[in-house]
Amino acid sequence: MIVKQPVALIGLALLATVSNAGAAAAVRASPAQAAVAAGHYHYSRVHVPSVHDPHRLAAVVAGLTSSGDVVGSVSGPGPNASRTFIKAPGDHLTWVKVPGYPSIQVDAVSPGGELLVSAFNPKGHGAPRLYLRTPDGTLRRVRVPKLNPSSVIASGVNDNGEVVGSGFTMSGRPRSFAGPPGAVHLLSLSIKKATAIFASGVNDNGVIVGSYADRHDVTYGFVDRAGNVHSIRLPRAGTSLGRGSAIVAVADNGSWVGTATTGSAAAATIVYLHVPGHRLVRLRYPKARAQTEVNFVNSDGVVTGTFGRPGKPTTGFLARPLG
Repeated sequence: MIVKQPVALIGLALLATVSNAGAAAAVRASPAQAAVAAGHYHYSRVHVPSVHDPHRLAAVVAGLTSSGDVVGSVSGPGPNASRTFIKAPGDHLTWVKVPGYPSIQVDAVSPGGELLVSAFNPKGHGAPRLYLRTPDGTLRRVRVPKLNPSSVIASGVNDNGEVVGSGFTMSGRPRSFAGPPGAVHLLSLSIKKATAIFASGVNDNGVIVGSYADRHDVTYGFVDRAGNVHSIRLPRAGTSLGRGSAIVAVADNGSWVGTATTGSAAAATIVYLHVPGHRLVRLRYPKARAQTEVNFVNSDGVVTGTFGRPGKPTTGFLARPLG
């Protein structure tokens, strides 16, 4: 998608303030909608039972389908292995398989059940293979032209089977990509002062979100709606090397989740949810000193992600609005 319009910088005052129309809508909102707008959530860790450990915790929860299936990955067995699961209501568990590849990691999930997965070589070397798994279990290989296969990171998928992600050319130039299997193409996003652009999410309307870096390696989030690109700097985002903002995922109704890496020495990550017509709200797993990261949001405001504590492995969670 070639962007011909200039980038518009969204001011923090606009993000943090409810518009008059948004305020009126908030008054009429349902309890669930009001909970989303206020950031009132119930957080729960995701348990993935196995023969060896009935209380096993998911390392990553990548998303939730409209039928209520929780999709994520657990580590092991083995030091460099990962297994991807689909946990249906009632705790019915399905393990995603790619013939010849024992280690499978889920990269993204769409509400309709499209899964983007990476399959790792059983010998632990070489670039992983990228597949789109349709709801009926069919696997379609995703190849990204003109990028170094070992550098490709897929990070978003929609119900139309369109995937997005980023990687590097053989000469080391960062590029983003989008499209369905067999028609993946490199994106030409024109963002002023951007030295690198990374696509991370896409919804059914073709809205693409992600981040970009300037010449000082400070990052900013972006939302691309059919060529109309908005650059986003989130509150408390740092302005030094490797710090800044990123938009991680976008829902079909236009809601998105993003992260701000602070400028403090500890470089904490702050998670934000933006709902059209409402204020920007902060999301945080309710544990002392927990580091929260997110990777999915749907139109109902359900968010998934991981949290971690110093010296502890990350744990996947599901966050539902109270209401």
